[in-house]
Amino acid sequence: MIFEILDKLNDEDEQSLFGADTERYKTVCAICYVLPILFFLPIIFDSGSEFCKFHGNQQFLWLIAVLALAVISMILGAIPLIGWIMQVIIVMAIIAGMALLAIGAYKGYAVKLPIVGDAFTLFK
Repeated sequence: MIFEILDKLNDEDEQSLFGADTERYKTVCAICYVLPILFFLPIIFDSGSEFCKFHGNQQFLWLIAVLALAVISMILGAIPLIGWIMQVIIVMAIIAGMALLAIGAYKGYAVKLPIVGDAFTLFK
């Protein structure tokens, strides 16, 4: 099931630009989705790699999304029961997204974040 979702989210045009360095950097790119504050790490490893640039950009967007969801979660926390339920749902969504993106990077896919995946390019 996860691989079906990854196949649907995979940008094959973008993936076709990846070179042989995909195997070399897939682990570091996967780790950076788990710790999104390290979004710059793939660029430090190889700034000329299309694979590293793509995942560095997506990791930066992932960091922004996680921060936005954390703020929303804190605001909703002020509502007694419904707020707590929403916080749990948000945390589960963050964990699921993190796992999905990390697995996609490790498989060498070009998984873009839905809606905002093309919105911003930090590393060109």
